[in-house]
Amino acid sequence: MFISRSAELMTRRAVMVQYFAYGSNMLRERLQRRCPSASLLGPAILPGYGVTFTKIGRDGSGKATLTPGSIGRDPAHPGAYGVVFSLCPDDMTALDRIEGRGQGYQRLERVGVLLGGGPASCDVTTYIAEPDHIDLALQPFDWYLSLVLAGAVENLLPPEYCDWLSAHARLTDTHETRPTRLEALSILHALAT
Repeated sequence: MFISRSAELMTRRAVMVQYFAYGSNMLRERLQRRCPSASLLGPAILPGYGVTFTKIGRDGSGKATLTPGSIGRDPAHPGAYGVVFSLCPDDMTALDRIEGRGQGYQRLERVGVLLGGGPASCDVTTYIAEPDHIDLALQPFDWYLSLVLAGAVENLLPPEYCDWLSAHARLTDTHETRPTRLEALSILHALAT
């Protein structure tokens, strides 16, 4: 019994998916509400990319996306900042649905990130906006940007990056009963108390 239980646990660990979050999912509470198996591995950098808020969200606001090259990236920084989590395959499937895989985001597999910004690399899964779901004029809602900033601060991303997020243009969401807004405010309130 002990051997089979041990083998089962090792198999489960072996099939876990390493997920690179760079938007609101960087905040552990936000991701764990969506994916209960989420386990933090640590901050990371995706070289050669920046983060912009130009993905057309279902609510019409700008959501985070990766942008290849220097767009949205400070030349002094080596790439897109984010956080790596380990997820079970069922939670990755749920995240595909939540993120809108095939309906605005596509999933990238085996993308190399640098853990902790150092030389140790890790292959991850992440999302990027499909080209026809990008609008360069978009801005994120205030509550969404607050989730992203809280995730960056929680995971000790560089102060310059947190300052960039804090100063980023945003829209006030006037739809006070929007479910995603209410959920975000609930999470942010819990963090503040």
